[in-house]
This record gives sequence, structure tokens and C-alpha cells, in this order.
Amino acid sequence: MFGRIPDYMGEAAAPRAIYTLNLDTNQVTTLPGSEDLYSPHWSPNGRYMVGMPTSGDRLMLFDFATQRWTKLIDSPLGIGTPRWSPDSEYVYFDRHVRDVLVRVGRSSRKLETVLDLKSAKTYASECDFDNMTADGSPPISCWLDGGDIYALDLDLP
Repeated sequence: MFGRIPDYMGEAAAPRAIYTLNLDTNQVTTLPGSEDLYSPHWSPNGRYMVGMPTSGDRLMLFDFATQRWTKLIDSPLGIGTPRWSPDSEYVYFDRHVRDVLVRVGRSSRKLETVLDLKSAKTYASECDFDNMTADGSPPISCWLDGGDIYALDLDLP
């Protein structure tokens, strides 16, 4: 499964939708109703997929059993790359505008703050949510704009 990136990410004028590739036949098929969506992420249980419109302001949920799309959540503050929890019950994403990691329940549609990334920015210039671990922990990457350079002199026998 793949989707074409929005114009502002560098692929101007290409049709936007989510596609599946059959590896046996090499046939590419458009997922019905996925026009103007990208960033598809399949749930670990294989039943669901989330995608975002190119505006990046909401998450859409596709149920393969019913072949229907529903809105998972509106997020005018933006959505970073969505990631599923290992049990397929939650979708996690970061909100760059607010520097928080949040999750939305697939069934409940309830939005919860998981981690305030501002506290990490005391020590780092930027922090991002990368993925989910097998046990459901959300690893965070942080980096500094600058740093110190050290030298090590080593005398070997």
C-alpha cells in the first residue's frame, strides 16, 4: 500500500490517492474513496488502515471488512505521521504545533495526550515521535542544534 505525497512535499500535479500493489500480479489498484489521501498505515491486525488528506488536518479510517471510510479525528493543529498501537486500538501521532504526542481511540474516537514533548526540549532543540515498539511504548527522538566536540587520546600497548 502506498500514497502519493502532497504538492508541498515535492511531487506537484500527480494524482493523489492510496494504492495497493498486488505483488503476485504487479497490479496497482486505487483504494475506493481514497482520493486526495496519502500516508497510509495498515493496522497490525490487518483490518484497518488510516490515511490523511493532503491538508494534514484529519485522520481517515478505512475498514477492510466493510469497505467504508470514516473520519477518525479532525486535527486543525496538524498531524505528524500516524502509527498504530500493537493491539490496533489506538493511532498515535505528534502535533508539531503544540509539541505533544497524542493518541486517538479507534473505537472511542477519544483524543488523549500521551506525552508533552516540550519538557524534553529543555535539553534538546527538537523532538519527534518515530514509531511504536512491540510492547506499545512510543520511542521519541531528540537532537541538539549544536554540541561539543571531544577528543580521546588512547595509548595501546
